[in-house]
Amino acid sequence: MRTSHSPFVAYLQQNESERESEGKKRLPFRKQSHDTLQCSIAARPHFRPFIGVDSTRHWVRRSDPRITLAGPVEGRRISDTQVLRDDHVGEEDWSVVCLLTLWSFVLAFEMEKKRIDDYEVGPLPSPRPLDRFGFVKQDVSSSPEGVNKGKSKDEFEREERRVRKWRKMIGVGGSDWKHYVRRKPHVVKRRIRKGIPDCLRGLVWQLISGSRDLLLMNPGVYEQLVIYETSASELDIIRDISRTFPSHVFFQQRHGPGQRSLYNVLKAYSVYDRDVGYVQGMGFVAGLLLLYMSEEDAFWLLVALLKGAVHSPMEGLYTVGLPLVQQYLNQFDHLVKEHLPKLGEHFTREMINPSMYASQWFITVFAYSFPFHLALRIWDVFLFEGVKIVFKVGLALLKYCHDELVQLPFEKLIHALRNFPEHAMEPDTLLPMAYPIKVAKRLDELKEEYERRNGKALKSAESTTKQDHSEGFSS
Repeated sequence: MRTSHSPFVAYLQQNESERESEGKKRLPFRKQSHDTLQCSIAARPHFRPFIGVDSTRHWVRRSDPRITLAGPVEGRRISDTQVLRDDHVGEEDWSVVCLLTLWSFVLAFEMEKKRIDDYEVGPLPSPRPLDRFGFVKQDVSSSPEGVNKGKSKDEFEREERRVRKWRKMIGVGGSDWKHYVRRKPHVVKRRIRKGIPDCLRGLVWQLISGSRDLLLMNPGVYEQLVIYETSASELDIIRDISRTFPSHVFFQQRHGPGQRSLYNVLKAYSVYDRDVGYVQGMGFVAGLLLLYMSEEDAFWLLVALLKGAVHSPMEGLYTVGLPLVQQYLNQFDHLVKEHLPKLGEHFTREMINPSMYASQWFITVFAYSFPFHLALRIWDVFLFEGVKIVFKVGLALLKYCHDELVQLPFEKLIHALRNFPEHAMEPDTLLPMAYPIKVAKRLDELKEEYERRNGKALKSAESTTKQDHSEGFSS
């Protein structure tokens, strides 16, 4: 059975003293007297070579724009993607070779003995109270996630029974999952809507999204993308990394393990699909996945979502012009007017459209704008049932706050649509309101209307362009 652990889990399991020392030291590279770059054995990340590759060979990559390798290595100058063997490098100087591995984040070194402080590992954030998901508590007194609520014995026993049911349903390493889904699809749907146990969430997400199959069919591909390929989006990714879940302990340390993992996943996808590349909203999706699975698992789940392994492809959320976002917003606008006509009229009078408040709902599937405990429950359903749950939750939220929203003028209405009250964000309150809403058939109809209307507009624009072309030649 293949076991994979989230980098966040490994981070939490790290010894406290090691974490303190990690924040004080530089990343493990130092300049030696013989003008070589040496990597400390004790601090060097583990490197697992590809299957079939000679384990005594060590690849040196210097094409990355943020890492500089220069100077002789045992009398040799490092060239681009040069292969060195152990017999070329002495035993004690094995670590002279600088490996760009899954855990190595970007560093710059100047051989003229100049320190580049911008690429040092930042200090660990000062200890602050965290909620059960690893986020810094904003207000311990008022936040429902900020208070450590003790569970009673009955609650613990009930949770254990639920976990046992799930383990029996998925089997060892997910071996029984497909059989159970075919045999009892309604049971699976009901249990997912009640929430996947947190300890099994990462594995179940991979099973219901189809990403586990993609991973097994593509061994070594992720490592190849991370280690040996370059991306035009790398600098954009670095710029945005600190903005992704900034209040989560795993992503707070500058160039720490969380930010390195996030960089690797986003960079790998930008190479895997160069047409999509990288868009800022992808960071929140990848960050959410990394809290529950390994880098490679998170990458393939991202691929499964955007390429449509189970449901419709979602890469249109991130391609130029965000065409799928425009379609979803158009569909949601119609649904609001049909399900909540009074609120829809009020939005029309105040000139409010979904692009002013709902774009991030679709781009990040609520990972950016919703409380984390609610976002997880939505993602459970989203990966199994598809994007229709985003429409359902959006409508349920507007319905829950309907009476307050219809009384607000434009400025206050915009603020309210971006800052819903906490009591509206409780999963056990909001989701039971969302599930009964029927939208699937209407979404298909609205999609056909949107594509037909946009198709006519596109053909009209093309014909106008051709006509202008012909007139230009005739004149």
